Amino acid sequence: MRYLASTWLLCLLACDGEVTAEPHGSGADPAGVGGSATGPTCAPGELQLADGSCTVAGIAPPSCGEGFVADDDGGCVAVLPRDPCAPGTLAVPGDTSCKPVAPCGEGTWGDIPTDEATEYVDGSYRGSDSDGTQSAPWPTIQQAIDAAAPGAVVAVAAGDYQEDVLLLTKPVQLWGVCPALAGIHGSGEVTLEIGSPASGSAVHAIGISGGGTGINVTHDTEVSFDRIWIHDTGSNGLRAQFATATVTDSLVEKTAGGILAHSGYLTVDRCVVRDTTHSEEWRSIAIGMNDKGPAAAVATIRGSVVERTEHGGISVGGAKASIETTVVRDTGLDPDSLEAAYAIAVEHSLDGTIPAEVTLRTSVVERTRGLGVFVDGSVVSIEQTVVRDTQPTAAEWARGIHLQTWVERGSLPAVVSVTESLVEGTVGAGIVSSGAELHLDRTIVRRTKAWSDGTLGDGIMLISEHATATGTMEGCRVEQNDHAGVLLLDGQLSVGTTAFACNALSIAAVEYDGASYEYQDLGGNSCGCEQAAASCDIVETAPPWPAP
Repeated sequence: MRYLASTWLLCLLACDGEVTAEPHGSGADPAGVGGSATGPTCAPGELQLADGSCTVAGIAPPSCGEGFVADDDGGCVAVLPRDPCAPGTLAVPGDTSCKPVAPCGEGTWGDIPTDEATEYVDGSYRGSDSDGTQSAPWPTIQQAIDAAAPGAVVAVAAGDYQEDVLLLTKPVQLWGVCPALAGIHGSGEVTLEIGSPASGSAVHAIGISGGGTGINVTHDTEVSFDRIWIHDTGSNGLRAQFATATVTDSLVEKTAGGILAHSGYLTVDRCVVRDTTHSEEWRSIAIGMNDKGPAAAVATIRGSVVERTEHGGISVGGAKASIETTVVRDTGLDPDSLEAAYAIAVEHSLDGTIPAEVTLRTSVVERTRGLGVFVDGSVVSIEQTVVRDTQPTAAEWARGIHLQTWVERGSLPAVVSVTESLVEGTVGAGIVSSGAELHLDRTIVRRTKAWSDGTLGDGIMLISEHATATGTMEGCRVEQNDHAGVLLLDGQLSVGTTAFACNALSIAAVEYDGASYEYQDLGGNSCGCEQAAASCDIVETAPPWPAP
């Protein structure tokens, strides 16, 4: 089967009249760098577009997302304050200073939009005649919810409301004067429980804390959360199961697990999730298939920041997700941990039958301790994104991007495309494909550093564990890596119009567990350093140790 697949690939390349196969690569470029009328017409590190123009590797400045600026070196950086935000304040990409989650306004109920149907709450009211009016407000939030008409506003004045709140029988609009002054602190398993008869509810400008889960949204419920502050919870800040939850302009911090969605639909827009601690459900933002049966699981995360998490950043399991203009940074804070943390993990469903499908676009992933982006048996498109400065664990385990196919978990292949992106500053290996399918297009991989023992430091690595690793590279730049620009432990790789610059080795190969490699030179490649050109022939090298 492996021979047939390889033969099909070679025929596809040879029969269209463009190039013939070179199984172990001579590095020959008959047209010379830059090509000819019948070969590549763009310089190494560029790709020819449909209109005949050439575009360079990396992220073009106009392609940096909203809230990001070009770094003039093929990447983007997020516009964010230099110093960390204080508790209860946040900044999302584009903000130059920290801000409160919501302003408090003037008066007892601030800027809450009230009308004749509004039920008022003020925990400081000591009268015995409460009727929900401004002059005789309810002392507890639960009393106001019970008294409210469907769809009515429940206006909450400043106060620390020590209660577990049930929103189970009808929709209401729960408004706090502001999260810094009005908060619900629960003592039970859930501080705010929202059930399906309350579908259509909205929660605004209020704080949520407690010893259990902050907010739990149950089956067939649609609810929105705007400018809320979930903090200091003993379990997830927000958990939604078979529900539709929209979270905007909100802050989740110091929770044991951030936002968790089991099936259903989740939107996270202009939010910050930070300082989550390790627990049974330690992910900062997670969406996946529920183990009680198949159901749609779809997430959109944009304009947000996930940072300073003890272990995981964003996790997608057997679901579909779009992640845009988002920063995930400083995940895996313990330098002594042997376990690899991750910024973004994309995995198939627990039963190994449903791949996740994720688009990661115009985002920055940086300073992860372990894995920047991890893909297992799923399909991922990475576009105009930076993966930067991935650091090793105590066991010296680090990958900027790692994709794998595991037979033991369902035989689903990982298929990853990386387009107009930058992977730099990883310690260990920039991109590793383990039995997976990798496509690199106009991407820069550079400054990958060796481990402390001097091993690895490879920009791109292919290894065929459980399945044959395949890869294509077009219009890329691979430069300044401590060991090889590309290391083939085995697998199949084709490369065209790619510049290998100032690597210890441009393209290296070893035989790993008796397997062999195949290399296709599509022409237009260059190797060397500065003005000193070199051959792009593959160099045989010793196996890396410890093996990946």
